[in-house]
This record gives sequence, structure tokens and C-alpha cells, in this order.
Amino acid sequence: MAASMSLGKFFLGGSLFIISANWIVEGNFKSKYRLFLSRPSIAILMGLFLIHFVGLLWTPDHSAGWNDLKIKLPLFFIPMVIGTSLPLKKKTFEYLLLTFVGAVFISSIVTTLVVYKIYVPIKPILDIRDASIFVPLIRLSLMTALSVFLLLRWTVRIENYFLKFLSLTLVFWFNWFLQNMQSLTGLVILYFGGFILLLTMSFIYRKRIFSIVLCSLFAIAGIFGVLTVNRMYSTFFTLHPIDSEQLDTLTLRGHKYDHNFKSAMIENGNPVMTYYCWNELDSAWNSRSKIIFDRGKDTNGNPISITLLRYLASKDWRKDANAIAQLSDKEIAAVERGATNALDSVRSPVERRLYQVCWELYHYSHGANPSGNSVTMRIELAKTAVNIIKQNPWIGVGTGGQQKSFENHYQMSGSSIEKEWQWLHAHNQFLSIGVCLGIPGLIYFIFSIWFVPHSMKRWRSYLYLAFFIVFLLSFLDDDTLETSQGIGFFIFFNVLFLYMMPRGSAFNLDKE
Repeated sequence: MAASMSLGKFFLGGSLFIISANWIVEGNFKSKYRLFLSRPSIAILMGLFLIHFVGLLWTPDHSAGWNDLKIKLPLFFIPMVIGTSLPLKKKTFEYLLLTFVGAVFISSIVTTLVVYKIYVPIKPILDIRDASIFVPLIRLSLMTALSVFLLLRWTVRIENYFLKFLSLTLVFWFNWFLQNMQSLTGLVILYFGGFILLLTMSFIYRKRIFSIVLCSLFAIAGIFGVLTVNRMYSTFFTLHPIDSEQLDTLTLRGHKYDHNFKSAMIENGNPVMTYYCWNELDSAWNSRSKIIFDRGKDTNGNPISITLLRYLASKDWRKDANAIAQLSDKEIAAVERGATNALDSVRSPVERRLYQVCWELYHYSHGANPSGNSVTMRIELAKTAVNIIKQNPWIGVGTGGQQKSFENHYQMSGSSIEKEWQWLHAHNQFLSIGVCLGIPGLIYFIFSIWFVPHSMKRWRSYLYLAFFIVFLLSFLDDDTLETSQGIGFFIFFNVLFLYMMPRGSAFNLDKE
């Protein structure tokens, strides 16, 4: 189960069956019953599944509801099975964590091989996020962040210097991996979550020097992050307006320029839809590329004409035959691959992603369609979810009713999200619970994720706090509990760190 979360869900169901079968064969049910009664947190965790079961009573789509319950079955069985079992031995516990980190490492290696086309999967890769072939990239980024926190713990606890070096090497690898994959969610969880985690632990154990060093390191990282964001923001939003009264009307070849001042599209502050000559672009591009200018698409599936216009604008060039002639063969190939900005070739992956976010937000604020853009679509999806909750505040739309409720709202509101993207839900776990089960269900959900660790006195545990911060931040950016791998990740580590940790592993960063 620890391995299958990041290497594919094929063995996830089988591992759940084996764990449950082992629990039955093990016997000793009187002892397990006593443990169940002494730990009310078990029933509270199982209640997350039960409230979804009750939600079937008013769902508009029973088929989707039963499928949702099937995915959420681990929420019922895993707390009961693991919560009524004795803690693991220290070696077994550490090997289990090592298995998880090793599987995440393998998944990251394979994903990197796909990105650099060393390994080409059968399924076509249209976006860098598709390179994670075992598990969605957003899930892998959560597991990667948690792996870093586990490795940092080992770096502090183990005495063997080679293993310390190996742990730190993997920390740097996972950090590079998240940056290379442009995973803003993973990086925010890693740095912001890591800062909260280590600062909290340093105050709990009253290690003042440790606190100062950590605060300094994360402050430097934070300053670097702020400067990077500011640089991308300035690059995009430092506008270079054109005086409409003093425009050249003809290209160097004597053809007429067109200007569309109503278009808000910009690249590096330069307007895209000015100084363009469609006929010259058409003939000049077709002489250098096999992708037809007026109806061809780049490898990302976008019209090649728009990609080319944006690329030329990013260089602050006019869009005519002379501009096409000045492009190198390497740049022509880049445009064919979907490159929309000439500076992307010298930007880091994180800078490219931050610039893309600026582009999405700017054009969304000027009425652009958010479809296909992860940040602006999340805004639209969140707005839709909030409106549905307002319409069904007390009981929600029922388990499995999200899809139909979103579709109905899209039809009634005339949403700008295109049909191919209307299968997406809230992309926020709290909103997803609110949509399905209403405000009372949301209150129970929040109560369960707070009271359970509180009742088990886990707020002083480095491991539990690390996991808690990862899943809490993930809930703000994604509906983690709507997929089998997300459910497995959440409930596996939740009950593992609640019930199965040896005491020394649970509460100490230092070696015993």
C-alpha cells in the first residue's frame, strides 16, 4: 500500500484486502474491541465514510454516489483495522516509511525520463503534468513534499554519515524535481509548510539556536521566492503601449499592417495583436514549417498562428515576413512545440510557471476564457461550488451529486468554461464536502481532522505534524479525497501516525 500510492493504484485494492484479511486471521477481537472503545477517534474517522453513505438518500445520481462510496471505502475499513491493532516495531515502522520514499523516488525518476523523452509512454504527453504516468502530478507532489520531511528527520536521527549524505542528496533531488515539474502546489507545501513545521517543532522543543537557523534559512528562501515572483510580475505587467496616432501602416515589403487595440493579449508587456500582417505571416511561416499557419496546431494543441504571434510579441518584433526570416531554426521548432515566449528558454521551470500564472490571471481579468488554465479555472470552479452550497446549505446535493449539480449550474449561469472541462469539480476539498453534504457535513469534516489528532495528543509529533500540514494545504488546492490514490494517501498516513508509531518515532526528532 505504501508503494502503490505513487506507483499506480493497481495494487492498492489488493493491499487493502490483504491488510483486512490479516486483521481477521489475527483474531484477538476482545482486545481489539477494547481498543476501539478506548479510542473514540476511530469512530470519528469511520464517520467520514458514514456521512457520505447517508448522503446517498438525497443524491440525484445513485450510480455516481455508489462509485464515490467505493472509492471512499478505505475511510471506513482502514481506521477500524489499523486503529485496533498494536503499534509496529521500530524497524518495521522505519522500513515502511523507507518503502514509501523509495517508491516516490522511482516515480519521480520515471516522470523525469518521460519529460526528457528518454522514455516515451504509449499515452501521448501533451503537457508536462501528463509526464507523471503512475499518479496525477498534484498527488505525486504531495508525496514528494512528505518524503522530504521524512528524509530530513532521518538526516537528524541517524548517525551514519553516508546515510546522512544519501538522505540530503534525495532532499535536493526531490526539491529539483518539484521545480523542474513546475509544481507550484508542491513547492508551496514544501517551503511554506516546511517553515511552519520546523518552526513549530523548534518552539515545542525549545531549541532557540535551531529556531534561529531555520528561520534564517527559510527567510532567505522566502526572499528569493518573493524576488522571483516580483521579477515575473514586472516582466509581464510592465506594459509597452503603442501610440495609435503614430503607427506605421506598411511592412517593409509594402503590405498593410493590421492592429486590434481591443485585444488585451500581451507578452512581456508587448501587445500581441498589433503590427501583424496575416498574409505575410502565412506565406513566410509555411515556407519554413510543415505545420499549416492558418489551421495547424502546435504540439500543445493550440493554434500555431496564435502561438507564433505571441512568440514574436515576446521579442518585441513586428509580426511580418521579415520577423519570420530572422527566426532561427531552433526558434521555429520551439514555436512548433508550443513555445509562446522567447524568454522561456532562459527562465527556470518555476519562473516559466509563475509567468504563465501572471498571463492567466491578467487575461482572465480582461474577460478571457479560463478553460484549460489551471489557476483561472480553479477560480471559476470555486465560484461555482460556493453558489451551489448557497443553494443547498443544509444537506448539500448528496454523495455523487457533484457532477450533475455543476452541470446544471453551468447551464443556468452560462459559464464560460468549455464542455471538455466541465467534468472538473471544486478543486478544494472543503468546498467539495460542502457541495455534497452541506455546511453540517463540512463542520463534521473540519471537526474530525482537528479533534482526532488532538484526542491522540499528536500535535507534538514531528511526523504527524508533517503529514497534517501536507494534507491540510493540499485540501485548499485540490479535492484530494475524490480519488482512490488521494484517499489512500490521506487515510494510510493518518492512521499510521495516529496508531502505529512506536513512541520514540512519534515524539522525537533526535535519536533516542
